[in-house]
Amino acid sequence: LPMHRRHPELRIVPEIGRGLGGGRRLQPEIHLARDGLRQRLDHLDRPQPQPAIATPQQGLTLRIRRMGWEAEGVLSLDLEAADGGGLPRFDPGAHIDLRIPGIPVRQYSLCGDPAVAKTWRIAVREVPGGRVSGFIHRALRPGALVEASAPRNHFPLSAAPRYLFIAGGIGITPLLPMMRAASSTGADWTLLYCTQRAADAPFL
Repeated sequence: LPMHRRHPELRIVPEIGRGLGGGRRLQPEIHLARDGLRQRLDHLDRPQPQPAIATPQQGLTLRIRRMGWEAEGVLSLDLEAADGGGLPRFDPGAHIDLRIPGIPVRQYSLCGDPAVAKTWRIAVREVPGGRVSGFIHRALRPGALVEASAPRNHFPLSAAPRYLFIAGGIGITPLLPMMRAASSTGADWTLLYCTQRAADAPFL
């Protein structure tokens, strides 16, 4: 892996963030009447689809839309609402509880694009002897239904002009949306990624 130009003892992956484009959200123009009491929002002339709303305690029924290999022993799952509607919004660093009948609840970071309103992505590394990860890898398939909580975020990304992200193995997952967000704001960032083998590093 390339070496950091100021710290040659550190090896980094500087290219992972390129192409993780963001976009500037356009704010609707607000026209104020002369009396200052009335507003007309042109973008509200047509009904707008609304995302689902749920509290962390409420369950959402999700369908596995897609499963794919991201590295040896690591599967990504794309999840969508079972009714085809939108999903609650999330910020970089958020996670969900995944509930599958008969096995313990597990928490997984949301590692997809927060701007995609109808799909969540998580990644699961199979742990030898792991009851939950083994079931996900060996029994779940696209089309299966699972239950999940609304997103919670105990690891939010703070605004800054530059970032140093440090990850090891599957720990890259919460940082992927953060690097995307940093790129969208024009912030400088560096990723230090630790892994014993390149084949074990998901999303590279």
